[in-house]
Formats: sequence, C-alpha cells, structure tokens
Amino acid sequence: MDAFLFSIAPNDLENLMLDAYSMKDIEHAPNLQQQIDLGKLWPVLDQILSQHSSASLSLHDLIYAEYPISEHPKLKPVARYNPAVHVMELTQALEQISTEDLQKYCLQHRPTSDVAQLLGNNTAQLDQAELTLLLTQLKSFYRNAMQQNHAVISLIAENLRPKRLI
Repeated sequence: MDAFLFSIAPNDLENLMLDAYSMKDIEHAPNLQQQIDLGKLWPVLDQILSQHSSASLSLHDLIYAEYPISEHPKLKPVARYNPAVHVMELTQALEQISTEDLQKYCLQHRPTSDVAQLLGNNTAQLDQAELTLLLTQLKSFYRNAMQQNHAVISLIAENLRPKRLI
C-alpha cells in the first residue's frame, strides 16, 4: 500500500469533493498544494503516532484522515480528509512527539513480529533513520498546512507510486 498526503485550501477541497469520482481526479486536482509520499514505513509510523493519541484526539488521523472525501464506493475507503481546524489540533499534538519517543518505540518493539514484518528485511538502524526522517517531514508538512490554514487529503491505496520514472 502506498500513502500520500496533500494540502489544499478549504474552498478547493469543497469543489474537489463535489467533482471527484476517481483517485485520478484527486491525484491530478489542479489546486493541490504541498504533497508528501509517506514511503514504505508509514504503517509503523502510524502505530507510533496512535500510541500518543488521547481520548479526545486520535493521531491515527494524521495519516488516515478523519472524513471520507466522497461516499462514492471507489473513493470512500481510500480518499479521506482532515479539515483545517483538525489539521491545527493534529499539528499541535504532533509537535509533542519527539525523535526520542520514536527511538524508544523502535527499541521496545524491535523484536515483535508485527513491527519486524512491517519493516521487512532492512536493517534496524536504516529503518529507524527513515522513520526519524519521515516523522520530521510529517511535522513540517502539517506545520505548513496549518500555517496556510489548509485541509489535508490522505490517499492510501495500492499502486499510487509510479513503478518507473521513465
């Protein structure tokens, strides 16, 4: 599974919600601003973020987003969004998670089969470095979206990333 996040102005999101009938409509929307490819370790990062959730705020929404963009059967399970107000709340909570928290999680869960399965055959040090970079990029992405008062769109599906560049 591939995961991408896009920032978009709230008015443009409303138009996209009315006009989108497929993933391509969302991926190629002209008003998307910033984009982040969450790479192959996003499920592990989601586990880490979910552990920092509170009763009033699910950090799972940072990656999976809270609301479906459309009730259309092709879009409902894969295309979701966080409104600008929720982006602000999520950004403030995300800023509280440090790279040290991430390192502790990696050390505690390294031997578990779930994490080992998600990490694949890469070395633990490279995976930890990639997770640290991903957390830093996610913080920057959400911080920029919040500063611009943008909503965030989440696309999670098979084969979003191009197989070849040429």
